[in-house]
Order: sequence, then C-alpha cells, then structure tokens
Amino acid sequence: MGRFVADPALLMRNGNKILQSAEEFGMDIEKIYSLKNALFARGFVAPEAKAISNQIDTYHDELNAMQRIITDYGRFLKTAATKVTNTQNAIIDEIN
Repeated sequence: MGRFVADPALLMRNGNKILQSAEEFGMDIEKIYSLKNALFARGFVAPEAKAISNQIDTYHDELNAMQRIITDYGRFLKTAATKVTNTQNAIIDEIN
C-alpha cells in the first residue's frame, strides 16, 4: 500500500492561483460579451457580424460553466489544504 503525501502550503498556493485565474477568466468573458454588445449598440449589424455574434452567444453558458468548474477546483484545493493541516495537527496533538 502506498502512502499519501500532501503539502498543504502547496495546495493552498495552487488553490489561490487557480481562484485568481478563474476570476480573470470571468472578467475576460465579460469583456468579450461587453465588446460584442457595444458593437451592436452602435448599429454594427452586418449579416456576417450577426452570424458571428450568434455563434459567440452559443458559447456563453459553456464559458460560465467552465469558470465555475475552475473556481470549484481552486476551492477544493484550499479545502484539502485546510483538512490536511487539521489532520496533521490532530495527529501531533494526539502524540503530545
């Protein structure tokens, strides 16, 4: 049987990085859709542009779902870091 080795500091650091990336990804999604909407608000409605806009709209839900998944993974890593630390502390307290 193998052993489980986890570095809580590394888990926490990576969890924070992933959460930051998820936040930046969300801001990028909003920028894309804000720009698209701004173009159409100014009357830029050529048929080709409308086709592209419709295609971009089909990705909105998937992009938001991807952001949620990335956020959930970052939270999972941070939760795992906390649980590993708590478990390590409980073992040390039990020994002492």
